[in-house]
Amino acid sequence: MPRCPDGHDTLRPLIENSIEGASCETCRGIWLPGAIVQAAIGRTPKVAAADPDAPRTCPTDGARLRDVKHRGVTVDICPECGGVWLDHGEREQMMGSTELGGGWFVVELLLNLLFVP
Repeated sequence: MPRCPDGHDTLRPLIENSIEGASCETCRGIWLPGAIVQAAIGRTPKVAAADPDAPRTCPTDGARLRDVKHRGVTVDICPECGGVWLDHGEREQMMGSTELGGGWFVVELLLNLLFVP
């Protein structure tokens, strides 16, 4: 099983509204694997490589995660597999966006906005 990018526990499977990810019981962060992100936005996110000293690593492939900020929310993205790490509260920030209507589709919408080809 993959480990939390912050070095906490082994991630536990998380299935919510047909989105399959994983979560850390300690920090309550959420991992969305690259395949799930690709299915949600129709493509694999492309981001530049992270700084080699970046503190977080991808639970899927061990690559350093890159911080990407959009509309006040910073998410960590794997430049290799396209997986996305949401710290506790970031998903809620996106889901609670009254500007966008709230709900899991907001996460999908923001991911689309982050990765305009």
